[in-house]
Order: sequence, then C-alpha cells, then structure tokens
Amino acid sequence: MAGETAANGGGAYALELVNISVHCGGVAALDGADIGVREGEVVAMMGPNGAGKSTVMKAVMGLAPIVGGEVR
Repeated sequence: MAGETAANGGGAYALELVNISVHCGGVAALDGADIGVREGEVVAMMGPNGAGKSTVMKAVMGLAPIVGGEVR
C-alpha cells in the first residue's frame, strides 16, 4: 500500500487507515499503521497476541482513541 492512495491514482479504497497511531495507558498500541482494503477484497489479519489486531478494528469502529492519522 505504500504510496498507493486514491489521491495519487493507486485506486480507490473502500476502507483506508493512514498512519494510524493509538495509545493505551501510555503504551503505543499502534504506531503509524497503514491498511487499505478495496471493494470486494477479503482480508484477514493475523499475528501473535499483542500485535494490534483488535486495536486496528477498534480504531476502525471509533472505539479506540486515535492520536494520529486518519480512517477513511
């Protein structure tokens, strides 16, 4: 996704997280995360405990305090 945005011709995303940072209790749960999902794509998030999978979903739903970046 690096460098690919709808603004620079990389194609439109149905969901885009740009440089998202979420801090919980002084800990950086996410720091500069970028994710783009195009319409019709099926996506899975995988990783070990504490990798930030649930935090990403909470940021998308507006349930996590985003301190930087934006959800489009």
